[in-house]
Parts: sequence; C-alpha cells; structure tokens
Amino acid sequence: MNIQNFVKNLPERQTIEISAKARVFSFARVMGGAFQQLRAFSVKNGLEISGPPFVRYTDVDWVELANKHSFLYTLKHFFDIHNLSVGFFVDRKTTSEGEVESRSFPAGNYLEFEHQGPYRGLTATYKQYISEAIRNKLALRSENMECYLNSPQTVPSAELKTLIQVPVIDE
Repeated sequence: MNIQNFVKNLPERQTIEISAKARVFSFARVMGGAFQQLRAFSVKNGLEISGPPFVRYTDVDWVELANKHSFLYTLKHFFDIHNLSVGFFVDRKTTSEGEVESRSFPAGNYLEFEHQGPYRGLTATYKQYISEAIRNKLALRSENMECYLNSPQTVPSAELKTLIQVPVIDE
C-alpha cells in the first residue's frame, strides 16, 4: 500500500459541534442526543448542513493504537473515557451558543480512508492504515474524525460506511 495515495488536501470546513467525554458503551446515546440538538440549532439559525454527521476524537495516541494487539488493550479502550466532539459540517460560520460551538476543520493534508462494516471492526481498519503511516514516517496529529456516510437505522451493519480523516503534520 502506498500511504501517500490516501493523503488528501482538504479545504477549511465550518462545523457546529458539541463536546463530550464518554466511554465507548455510551457513544450511541451521547451522539444521538448531540445530533438531535445540533439539527435543532441548525434550523433555528438557518444553517444548511453540508455533509455527513461526524465525531471528532482528540488525544489519540496513534503509536499505541498501531502497536497494541491484545484483548487487554481493547478492554482498556472500551472503559477509558474519551474526548469527543459530535458535529455537522455547515455552510457558514455562526455564533456559538450554549453547548453548541461554531468551529472549523482547518485546510490541510489529511490521511483519509474508509471503513465498511460494523463499527466494532473500526479498530482493525485504523491499525492497518495508521501502521502503514507510521512505517512511512507520516506525522499525524493526535485527533481524527469519523464521518458516518450511512446509518445503522437504514442499512445492515455489514454495509455501514465510515470515512476516517486524520490531520497530517506538514513538515
């Protein structure tokens, strides 16, 4: 695999987001409530949602993820509290209000790859691409974004598609 084929230059993208701290087993509840609140905010403020829903994860240790293969790591990951921001891309910058923050994803290079299948298989997909990025000395920021291209409410889990973007540190 030539990892450079998966590096894409993306423009700045405006977002509305709600930040949270949660354990993996509560992600669906946290995300569902936040997406609902964000949709209401976008309607109230006349914002057009211009892309799929996403979650931004921060404080990610890519080297640890790429090198851990044990059941204990998976178990630890499941029970850790994760920093995340639930959001939508919107057509323009707006004013933050309450829990809803007006933010952006900066323009730049992103490692971009897609996972197809159940969410529980995401870790294996991450390991494949992140390990290759590390082997090729591609420096990555300690955050990523998962864009949910479809939903478990509309397709079987085997058909779920998640677009993953990890900011690259340009040298």
